[in-house]
Order: sequence, then structure tokens, then C-alpha cells
Amino acid sequence: GGAELIDNAYKMSQKAAAGAAAVAKAASYTTHDIGGMQIQIGAQLAEGGYSFVHFAEEAGTGRQFALKRIVMMGGEANKNAKWELDVLRKLQGHKNIMKLFAHGTMRLKRDGCTEMLFVCELCDGGHLYDFYQKMGGKIPEEKLIDLFSQCCEGVGYLHSQQPALAHRDIKIENFLLQGDTVKLCDFGSCTAGAKVYESRKDILDEEEIIQKYSTMMYRAPELPEP
Repeated sequence: GGAELIDNAYKMSQKAAAGAAAVAKAASYTTHDIGGMQIQIGAQLAEGGYSFVHFAEEAGTGRQFALKRIVMMGGEANKNAKWELDVLRKLQGHKNIMKLFAHGTMRLKRDGCTEMLFVCELCDGGHLYDFYQKMGGKIPEEKLIDLFSQCCEGVGYLHSQQPALAHRDIKIENFLLQGDTVKLCDFGSCTAGAKVYESRKDILDEEEIIQKYSTMMYRAPELPEP
């Protein structure tokens, strides 16, 4: 059932993140210069795959942020991190897209790996599933319509780009709340590719990509079909 799917998805993500987590623990939680901002990295708030989100403060001002760290393990991981940065920078300026204040890289002394760092706005309302739980699973219709409308605005902004961007991992955990404003986040799965799949090989190749980037229980009904 649904609970089993959630449990399996969680176990798979934990296994995939194990190597990256070992590297991430080597980071020094002192003050780092990130894009000209002096940022103090604090407690970890979330993780997924090769990325980790931390609470962060700007030294001297006390301004609070969310810091996303992406472990660049080489090859495709480096390419994906740079692509996510390009997408996030391109989307800045829309009220329903997470704000990016600075970015940079940090080389870990012990392991020699490099991390991509994003200094983003701290959405202290958590994600929409957090909100759903806080409301006891009962969200007033007017509020529900407002939240859904804002989600559509954020996704619509991706689709309005030239070329259009597809997020590929739309789920309530990727919509954050900053006050009453919904913020779409996590653009590492985005693609600007558009293609007609005709051969069996093309379809199988795309199925592998779907499994990698799209959370199973949030996929369109036709995607899990063999």
C-alpha cells in the first residue's frame, strides 16, 4: 500500500545518500565566504541524495538563511550541480520560486571533494506536508485553493521559460512556506529536453531517468506502467 511505498522510497534514498553523507560530515562548520557573504553553517535540516540543507546565519548581521550543500562526486554529479545552479539563477524574480542570495563552492580538506553551496531564503513554515500535519489533515477550502493556486503559479513559471522547463519531481515536500507564500524548490531534477520516444531503447532509457528523478508515488499514472 501507500505506507509501504513511502517506506521503500525512504530506504532507497537513505542508501543512495550514505556515501555522500560520509563526505558531508567532513565539512568544517566555521564561517565560510560564499559569494561575498560570510556564512556560518549550522544544524542540518534535511537531506536527500547527494544534497544537504542546513540552517545558516550571516556573520555580523544575524540574517538567517537555508544553505543547500551538494556534494560534487565528479562526473555527472558535478554537471548536475552546475545545472541546478543555472536553473535556479534563471528563475529568480518570481514570488513562488525560492530565492537565491549567493552561491559558491567549498573544498573539503579531509576528503578532497568539492561542494556546491546555495545560500537561499529560510522558509520557516516548512513544506506543505508539514502544514497539512499541523492542520490535522483538515485545510479549509479557501486556504487549499490559495495554496494550490500558488503551486500552479510556480510550476507555470517554469513552463513559461524558453525553452520550457519541466521540474520532474513535483511533490508537496518540494513546496515550502514563507509566511503565506508558497515557494517551489529543488531544481536538480529539471530538464529542458523535449522528445518523442519511438524506439524500445529510447523508452527504456527514459524509464531509467524517470526512476532517478521522479518520486514514484507522485508520478503521473502512466509513468509507472511497464
